[in-house]
Amino acid sequence: MTDTTSAALEYARAKEILGAYSITEASLYFMRHHSEALTPRPVKDVYDELIQQRTKAGLSDRYLEDLRYRLGAFSKGFVCEVNQITPAQVELWLDALGLSARSHNNHLRALNTFFNFAKVRKYLSKDFDPLEGIMRRREKAGRVTVFTAKELALLLNNASKKHPDYLVCLVLGAFAGLRQSEIVRLSWDDIERRLGNVEAEAGNSSPMLFSNYRELMTPEDAAAWFSVEPPDEGKVVSMQQSNSA
Repeated sequence: MTDTTSAALEYARAKEILGAYSITEASLYFMRHHSEALTPRPVKDVYDELIQQRTKAGLSDRYLEDLRYRLGAFSKGFVCEVNQITPAQVELWLDALGLSARSHNNHLRALNTFFNFAKVRKYLSKDFDPLEGIMRRREKAGRVTVFTAKELALLLNNASKKHPDYLVCLVLGAFAGLRQSEIVRLSWDDIERRLGNVEAEAGNSSPMLFSNYRELMTPEDAAAWFSVEPPDEGKVVSMQQSNSA
C-alpha cells in the first residue's frame, strides 16, 4: 500500500468518524484537550485566580477594576471549562456587547491577559489561541477640546467649594500636563517638577504634540491660562512642608 493510498484511507476513516465536523475542527479540539498535560478549570475559577494573583502583586486599583469589569462579565457569560472556549464563541460574545472600537480593543487586551494566565497555569494549551481571527477595530481619533482660561478658573473654583479632594488632580492635569491615568497612580512623594524638553514635560511624543496641540492657543491665551489660581482659602500647603511632615 502506497503512502498516498494510506493517507486517503485514513482521511476517509476520519471523515466517517467525524460526520459533519471537519478535520480542522477535530484537530483544534485535540490541541485544546490533549496537546499537553492540562488541568480542566472552570472559567470563573480562572478569573478568580487571576484577580487574586494580580491583587497580591500590588497592581493598581484602576487596573484591577478594569479587569473585574471586563473579565467579570466574561466569566459569567462562559459557564464552562476554559479549554472548551472557541474563537467563534468569543467573537459572538464580543459582538453581542455592542462595544465601541476602543472598548472592543480593551476587551481583547483583557481577554488576552486572561488566556495567557490560563496557559501559564496549564489550564489551556499553549498551542491554542481562543482569540485567533478576532480583529482589533480601528479607533477614530477624536478632536481635542481645550478649555479657556475662564473655563479653567470656573472649574477650579467649583472644585474648591464642592470637591476639594479633587482639586489637586485638576491642577496637575491643567498645569503639569499629566494624564488621568498618571494622576491616579501618584502619591505626594511622586510630585516633582518635570525636567527636559517640551514633549518630555508634556508627557507626549512629538507627533502627538504637533497633531493635537500645536498652535491651538496664542501666547496671550497661554499667559492667561498660567495666571489662573485656585481660590485662596488658606488651604494651600507647600510641597516642602508636606514632605517634611
